[in-house]
Amino acid sequence: MNNLLTKIKRWENYYQENKKLDEKFNSQYQKNEPEFYEKNCIELLVEIGEFINETKYFKYWSIKLPNKEKMLEELADCLNMIFYFYGLLNINITDFTNTKIIKNRLNQINHIYYLSTNLFNNLNAQDIKNIFINLLDFAYYLGIKE
Repeated sequence: MNNLLTKIKRWENYYQENKKLDEKFNSQYQKNEPEFYEKNCIELLVEIGEFINETKYFKYWSIKLPNKEKMLEELADCLNMIFYFYGLLNINITDFTNTKIIKNRLNQINHIYYLSTNLFNNLNAQDIKNIFINLLDFAYYLGIKE
């Protein structure tokens, strides 16, 4: 966990830049979009699905190797969406109090989806932090670096 936390600190600049972009984006679109939050919840689920699909982790029948470039693109989309929720709650990116990394990879993916789905009804910092840390742990497991 400490090794992962050291790597997460490197994401601080990216997170701060994403917050600035979200502020501009939100001011432009949020007032005209009555279901803005709900659509962002769906977008997070879609981006996670696209990333997991590109990893081919669960595709035991596939003979195609994962395309690292595509995986990176999809992971970046996931992080943009996760940082949107971080910004809503003004979460410190290096605070991982009470987070837990799921080590069984299929359970980890399921946990990420479960927590992401819960955001529709319950936006909370703990779930967002757990989504982020488990997604990054999964990405690092696949050999993806910053």
